[in-house]
Amino acid sequence: TTTTTTTPLHDQSTLSLLLPDDLLIHNIFSFLSVDTHGRLSLVSSRWRHLLTGTEPAYKRLCERIYLQQSKRRTLRVSNFRNSYRNML
Repeated sequence: TTTTTTTPLHDQSTLSLLLPDDLLIHNIFSFLSVDTHGRLSLVSSRWRHLLTGTEPAYKRLCERIYLQQSKRRTLRVSNFRNSYRNML
């Protein structure tokens, strides 16, 4: 007989590989608070890069935070040297 070993699903290295970057950024991380983004960036180097090193992550945060608090319908990223990261 052959014995198969499986890695537990809760293993952090396995769990972080299950979800693609786009899904994490656009469907999960974009709904979290800025404080939670900071805490999650400590989970792994991959998540740190997704949360703090990619412009799409900052864009989603800015869209959610600024557009909800402002009467404007568009973000004026040009006022921040064309970087969403600078807006935060």
